[in-house]
Amino acid sequence: MKEIVSEQRLEAYFKAYGLKDIFKENIYERCRIFEYAKGEMICENGNKISHLFLLVEGEAKVFTTLGNGKIYLLRIENPLSVYGDLETLMQHEYSANVEALNKCICIGIPMAYIRSAYLDYAPFLKFLCMSLANRLDKISQMSTSNVLLPLKNKLASYLLAHKEVETNNINVKSSFVDIAEQLGTTYRHLNRTINEMCLEGLIDKRGKIMEITRIEDLRALAGHTYRY
Repeated sequence: MKEIVSEQRLEAYFKAYGLKDIFKENIYERCRIFEYAKGEMICENGNKISHLFLLVEGEAKVFTTLGNGKIYLLRIENPLSVYGDLETLMQHEYSANVEALNKCICIGIPMAYIRSAYLDYAPFLKFLCMSLANRLDKISQMSTSNVLLPLKNKLASYLLAHKEVETNNINVKSSFVDIAEQLGTTYRHLNRTINEMCLEGLIDKRGKIMEITRIEDLRALAGHTYRY
């Protein structure tokens, strides 16, 4: 992890994500910009909370480690994601692990300052409530789909949720092992399903680049599992 000192860049992030309406005017002097390389931990379960983190660039995975040593993937997140929102209100250690899947940029705000200056500030509290509500909604959708839907439907939803805005391409930034964990399956089953969808002409796979070739058919498979 390294710190980036740039007020201009900080202002650009605040403008891009509408953060000026959430924090008070003097927040800039309290903020820090942190850069994490692929594989670095942004937060670790059980560690003391030092900052409230806002993910503004990159992709991260949130997971817990079970008693048998296995990793259970909770979700994969993109900007704008918040780490430490629950812990701000509950005042305990981080309850999960957050690992950078590629280069991630986070804005960090000292937790001691957040708790002293913002727990009675309505715009910030509304922001925390929306963050927690969105997370609960995602967890609910993922739990339902993981239990009830075949992998082919879940994979169709995942691909549609991650396709580029202006094309039908998906640049897969996560490992296929991580994707398999997120979809509640094994790497082998995921690989078989991808190959099956390629043979059916739904997608075309070239390394970590996948192109959706029959998008309406893929949408029919996906249903409303993900919002895309």
